[in-house]
Amino acid sequence: MGRNILELMGILNTCLNKNCQVWTIKDGYRLRQNLQSKVLAIGLGLVSEVERTLISQRTKEALARVKSEGKKLGRPRGGKYAGFRKQIEDLLKAGKSRTEIAMQIGISKVNVYRAMM
Repeated sequence: MGRNILELMGILNTCLNKNCQVWTIKDGYRLRQNLQSKVLAIGLGLVSEVERTLISQRTKEALARVKSEGKKLGRPRGGKYAGFRKQIEDLLKAGKSRTEIAMQIGISKVNVYRAMM
């Protein structure tokens, strides 16, 4: 329901003040305006927040390790039209316009620009 415990408690408080019934999906707990429900909500929210933090931390560590091994992260520059780069450079040196190059190769003018990125 929320990104952290404070947000979860705020949402839960708003729902309960408007007489909404709040049920947990996995376990079927009904949360009410009593101490047990608040303790349960805090516990479930804390577990979720810790789990989300651990997943984020492991992801960052894995990306840092892969980057330190020298592998480039992200999409390759130029996308799927990067293979046309040499051909486009040659045609540009020959004095052709980007529109003519796009028509000759069979791609759009925008993709000519993308291939040159």
